[in-house]
Amino acid sequence: MKQIKLLQERGPWKYSHFLLLKLCKLLMLGFHFPDLCLSKGVDIVYVVHNKDAGTLAQSIKSLELIKNITINNIFIITNDATMLKGLVRDDRVSFISEIEVLGFNVNHYQYPLEFTALPNRSGWLYQQFLKLGWAYTSPSENYIVIDADTHFIEPISFFDKSDRFVFFGTEEWWPPYFAAFFLIFNEKHKALWSRTAHMMIFNRQHVLQMLSELESLHGLPWHEVIAKTRPLNSHACFSEYETYANWMLLRHPNECSVRPSYNTNTKNPELNQVRGRFNSISAHSYLNTET
Repeated sequence: MKQIKLLQERGPWKYSHFLLLKLCKLLMLGFHFPDLCLSKGVDIVYVVHNKDAGTLAQSIKSLELIKNITINNIFIITNDATMLKGLVRDDRVSFISEIEVLGFNVNHYQYPLEFTALPNRSGWLYQQFLKLGWAYTSPSENYIVIDADTHFIEPISFFDKSDRFVFFGTEEWWPPYFAAFFLIFNEKHKALWSRTAHMMIFNRQHVLQMLSELESLHGLPWHEVIAKTRPLNSHACFSEYETYANWMLLRHPNECSVRPSYNTNTKNPELNQVRGRFNSISAHSYLNTET
C-alpha cells in the first residue's frame, strides 16, 4: 500500500500510529456515541460544486443521524444556486454565493500544475478558503462542514461526553499538508492521525483567531499566506481540515477529542454489508472516472 510506504519512510513511530488506528477500528472503538443532556445549536455548511449536486440531497436527509445537536441553519455555498434549488427542498436551507463569502472568485489564486495530468487546482484550493472564510459570516458559534458527496448511515456526534469537539482520525497521511502547516505557523503539527475525514466541526471564534494569527505572523491576508504554500509540482498542498485540527491541538488542546473515522466509499465491494461497521459513505466523483 502506498499509505504504508509513506508512513514507513517517516519511521517506525509514525507507522505505529497507523497500526494503532487500524487496531482501534478493528475493535470498533469510538464507533458509538452517548446521548448528551443538552443539544448544541450549530449550522451545517456545504461547499458544493456541480459534480456533487446529485449526492447533496441525500447528505442533507441524513443529517438527522447527527446526535447532540440542533440544526439552526443549513448553508449551501455555491456558484450555481439555480440548479441546486431544483434538487434541494428543505426550509432550513439558504444558498450563499461564493463571492459573498470571500469577496474574490476562484481565479484570484491560480494553481496550475506542471508535469501532471491533473487540471488546474485553483477550484480545489478555493473551496478550502470558503470553509475557513465562512467564520467571518457564520451566525452560529459552531458550524459543521460536510463534504457534499458524503452522507451518514449510522449515528455520529461532533461533541463528546466532556463537551469537547470530536475530530475524526483517518489512515491518510499526506506529508505536504504537514509541511504547509510548518511553513505557515513555524510549528510542527501535533496530530498522530490525519484529520482529513470528509467532515469537521469548526468553532467560529477559534477559526477567526487562527486566521488572525496567520495575518500577524506574515503581514498578509490569511488566504494569501495559505496560497503561498502551493507548489507547481504537487496536486495537494494544503488541507483546511488538517490545519485547523492541528492548530486546535496546539492552542486549545483541552477542547479536542479524537475518534477513528468510520467512513467508506461507494466503490467498497462489500457496500451492502457496511451498516454497523461504518457511519458514513462518500461517493467521490473521481472514483467514477477511474478506469
